[in-house]
Amino acid sequence: MRNLHKAGALTLFLALLVPATVQIFSERASISAAEKRALEPPPAWPRHLRDWSALTSGLDRFARDHFGLREPLAAGWGLLKYALRYTPRVAVGRDGWLYFPQYWGSKYGVRGCGPLSGEVRSLAARLDRLAARAARSGVTVLLAIAPDKEAIYPEYMPEGPAAVGCDLDAELMAALQRAKTVDLRAALGARKAKEQVYFRTDSHWNDVGGWHAARTLLEGGCPPGASCATLPEPRLTTKILGGDLAGLIGLASVLTERYAAVEVPEARHSGRRLVVVGDSFAKSIVRFLAYDESVGEAAFVDHAEGRVEFAPIVASKPDVILILIVERYLYDRELLRSLAAGF
Repeated sequence: MRNLHKAGALTLFLALLVPATVQIFSERASISAAEKRALEPPPAWPRHLRDWSALTSGLDRFARDHFGLREPLAAGWGLLKYALRYTPRVAVGRDGWLYFPQYWGSKYGVRGCGPLSGEVRSLAARLDRLAARAARSGVTVLLAIAPDKEAIYPEYMPEGPAAVGCDLDAELMAALQRAKTVDLRAALGARKAKEQVYFRTDSHWNDVGGWHAARTLLEGGCPPGASCATLPEPRLTTKILGGDLAGLIGLASVLTERYAAVEVPEARHSGRRLVVVGDSFAKSIVRFLAYDESVGEAAFVDHAEGRVEFAPIVASKPDVILILIVERYLYDRELLRSLAAGF
């Protein structure tokens, strides 16, 4: 029995000693590769008496982020949760496909959209008024919905979500009367038969999907009767990514995937001026839009939960205001109520 106690004490000692030793002799990292986030920096030394109360909590956060072997331990814990499907913020699908289920409760297994339908009709009316005002200044408003990954790749979804009971994408498109629209869901759905258009471990379309989305948007924004250039077939290279969904479960350095990256050389043209309003989906394709020979400038404006001042954008008289909303944000009441709120 005594030997067992000694062995247990030795094991505990080593369990404490090894991480401490690794921490002392390892270079301190500033970024967690597994979690794709910045690690806590060392706390500043207090300069005033009132600063001493913050020192303890700062040291605690720093120690939690930098103790020895933290990265492999975090990855191991993430792998265990992944194997057990204990990932509340991420839905683990088939063949390594990950999904972002933030608004699935409002979309699947429901009977209609309820009050969200009214919110969408109100948004459609505001966008139509925006389009009408922009048209008087010779500006085209073009709206598109960036499909959620499950809309394009439902076959890899995990068991659980039922049929779509609330399709706000379809409701918004049906309600619009003045704003021009393009159907990215149909375009990307058709393209996936030839090549993968979304990442497996990320919530976004991949470069190939973004390139074809940009091509569709450029065609949709071309003035009637005009001859606009179209994006050529892209030049591709192979890269490796651990996506944002893998990062949410601490496995960005483990659940990686190879993908075809689009290489876009810097180009300067004279031509149409575009203002692109959206979030990370839209931002990822601005460089593709700017590469088109018919485009002289493509500026990006983050919709920041819907709060965008459209009046100054219209007054600057771009050729096209391209509004790209990610499908899941149609289920966000805050964005529905605030986008184009001044119209």
